Amino acid sequence: MRFRDWFRSGCDYRRKLLSSGLAGARAGGREFFRQKHLISVFGEPSRRVAGGAAAGAYIGAVGGYLRTREKSAAGMILFSMVGGAVGLGLSIALRNRGLASSVISEVRKSIGRVRDERWLEENPIDYA
Repeated sequence: MRFRDWFRSGCDYRRKLLSSGLAGARAGGREFFRQKHLISVFGEPSRRVAGGAAAGAYIGAVGGYLRTREKSAAGMILFSMVGGAVGLGLSIALRNRGLASSVISEVRKSIGRVRDERWLEENPIDYA
């Protein structure tokens, strides 16, 4: 097998893996939202994530205060905003673990099918 053919085969395989992974993610999202409504997933938990955002903002402000020698208010505000954004993101991610697990499960299934198909192409089974 020439290098060009080998490289093209590898690229085609990676393209198949990527497209099957994306298709699996879409299927996992559809399956999850078939059971729950979008507003119940992101609406209610977003009211409860204020604590995580506040904790992140507090940790960011303390970190900004301890980090800089000048102890400027602008530095504390900047670190507080970054900490609040990180805390908010982590809180939302932790509240919506069901969606992530559904998507990851379907991605693993669809990529596994593509990998099995590739293995069977490269290792044909001769029953005769």
